[in-house]
Amino acid sequence: MTDIQLPEELPKLDKTLRKLRDQTDILNTFEAWYFTFEHYYNEHVKDLEGGTELLDLSEDVYRRRLTQFLYSAAGAKFRLLFRFDEDPDCQEPAPNMLVSI
Repeated sequence: MTDIQLPEELPKLDKTLRKLRDQTDILNTFEAWYFTFEHYYNEHVKDLEGGTELLDLSEDVYRRRLTQFLYSAAGAKFRLLFRFDEDPDCQEPAPNMLVSI
């Protein structure tokens, strides 16, 4: 996935991935980092962010929470699917994303 501006276009990503996941007539299984991130955020972070919905996060908060997710037990398996313009640090907001698969 390239040419998508996150978090600004998270609603578009959310809608597209949900439509794809619902194509059970052509898909047997479907796993996307986004749904695991959404679950992680809702279960572990949302209250810390004052109840702000994932789709409403500011860019800074989104980048911090994405990095934390990618270094968490839930998100580690997705870390290699992301390419950034510099190496991410689990204590810092995510660098600019070049691509995710």
